[in-house]
Amino acid sequence: MKSFLKTTLVYTSTYLEPELEIVLWPNPTQNTLNLRVPYAVESIAFYDLIGRSISVPFSYDGTDVKVSMANLPKGVYVVSINGNRVLESIVRL
Repeated sequence: MKSFLKTTLVYTSTYLEPELEIVLWPNPTQNTLNLRVPYAVESIAFYDLIGRSISVPFSYDGTDVKVSMANLPKGVYVVSINGNRVLESIVRL
């Protein structure tokens, strides 16, 4: 009796975008957070450490973003630009 070995091949691929440099200053901040972003900014969202989304007003001039954090409670936040999370904690004093 012949035996056959059944095999299954699984192909995977991962496309990783090159990291884009985003500059944040000042961090920590009290009122205004500045960001230099190398692509068009359509939306910005902040998240507290519980994961709640917090809307913040911002202005964008084609290169730099100014975010008003004056109305946010003191704490640590994570920012998302165009739906992509930035791996940097932002501290509001």
